[in-house]
Amino acid sequence: MTSSEFNKVKNITQESSASHEECDALELAVDSHALVSRADSCGIITYVNEKFCKTSQYTSDELIGNSHSIINSGYHPKSFFSEMWKTISTGSIWHGLVCNKKKDGSRYWVNSTICPIPFIDNNKNITKYSYLSIRTEITDIALNEERFKRGQLFANIGTWDWHIETGKLYWSERVGHLFGYGESITEFSYTAFMNSIHPDDKESVTTHLKACVEGVANYNIEHRIVCPNGEIRWLHERGDVVRDAQGKAIQMLGITQDITEKKQAELALQISKESAEKASVAKSTFLASMSHELRTPLNAIMGFAQVLQMDEDCSLTEEQSAYITEIYNAGGHLLNLISDVLNLAEIQSGKVNFNPQSVDLGVAISECITLCDLRLSDMKISLDIYLDNQLIECSSLKELKILVSADMKRLKQVLFNLLSNACKFNNEEGVIRINLTHDNEQIKVEIKDSGVGIKSELQDDIFQPFNRLGVEQTSIEGAGIGLLITKQLVEAMGGTLTFVSEQGKGSTFCFTLPLEVSGQK
Repeated sequence: MTSSEFNKVKNITQESSASHEECDALELAVDSHALVSRADSCGIITYVNEKFCKTSQYTSDELIGNSHSIINSGYHPKSFFSEMWKTISTGSIWHGLVCNKKKDGSRYWVNSTICPIPFIDNNKNITKYSYLSIRTEITDIALNEERFKRGQLFANIGTWDWHIETGKLYWSERVGHLFGYGESITEFSYTAFMNSIHPDDKESVTTHLKACVEGVANYNIEHRIVCPNGEIRWLHERGDVVRDAQGKAIQMLGITQDITEKKQAELALQISKESAEKASVAKSTFLASMSHELRTPLNAIMGFAQVLQMDEDCSLTEEQSAYITEIYNAGGHLLNLISDVLNLAEIQSGKVNFNPQSVDLGVAISECITLCDLRLSDMKISLDIYLDNQLIECSSLKELKILVSADMKRLKQVLFNLLSNACKFNNEEGVIRINLTHDNEQIKVEIKDSGVGIKSELQDDIFQPFNRLGVEQTSIEGAGIGLLITKQLVEAMGGTLTFVSEQGKGSTFCFTLPLEVSGQK
């Protein structure tokens, strides 16, 4: 062998040694990082590395000679593995995420690549394949992704990413379901998205998207879509824009939630509400129209009872006179009840005619106090009147000249109802305090009693019709609608009615009315 030939052989030997060392280093790196296995053409495992054994909890003796079904977790359907074998058996590389099972039954996820290695005969034909599998464990990542998917599934929410310049739209699996496409489409386009919007909602969606891109407002809208099968669904979408250093909108991120059931419930509730309102108005209209028919015969009964009481020539026994008195009193109570019911019906049907004018509040209060004089006297209730927390004489009410914008008849009805209640629910020798305070725009009238008060658990129902708040078994008269009527009358005159009450200590009702002129005259 010549010197030249010797040097050539030496160089080839050195190169071969270096190549072998590189292969060893590469194999060591792969074994340290990945789970490696090899299987023959029938899928029987012929080699596994140490990391594969450590992760799966099986020894190499337990794995070699078996198929990979030994680590099948049952998570994937059969079609998943059918597609895998269809790919690799034709010589193509397969990539995918696989959920496997350890020996103790727990699951782990791997990002797997399966590479077919061909066997070539002397005629350079591929006769079969063996399969090299390299896997990276991603259990934590996969579990987080799985939780994310399940969270989207349970909340019926999906996420999307719109690349504004290219018009491409990427979305999570759930959005595909919400738009009726299933999981098959994860990449969409802005144009295709807009084509899915219900024709009546396209302009609104476009306007909201434009406002968000231009930085005017966040994207927050409810709209309808038309699915490929023709089904109409309601979606709630929210999103915002990502901008570059110059402030240009380059990307928009958002979420989509199916609210079809919510919208259907709202529609059903609205239809039910409208139906109930129509029925209520019809009832109120009927009662209001029956005013004359109900009052006329009752007035006749009471009138004849009164004639019998006053007729000196009518020879009635003491017992008969008592009966007549009972008829008259019961008729009066029934007439008041009918009047209250008809009043409520008129208000609810909108048939009450209000005549707003400049009304002297002091005169109205004075006249209502006169109407309550008998009850105040019978129960020995003292009445105090205050103007801006300063005690004044009752006789000076008519001199105050506090003018409010109200209907005189309805204002007196409000005052009489509140004063009557302050008497009815007061104690013997109790106190009623009327306090008037005003500013440049409104007058506040407080009527406070020292009576029984209202239980805290009943106070939410105080303005409910026909609710007598626990006094049904007492001698206190009433239908339980006076306060509701009072509240509606006050509000119809541009004011508000509120109250505070404490059981055993009394109640305070307060209403406001707009002043006709600024302040006190």
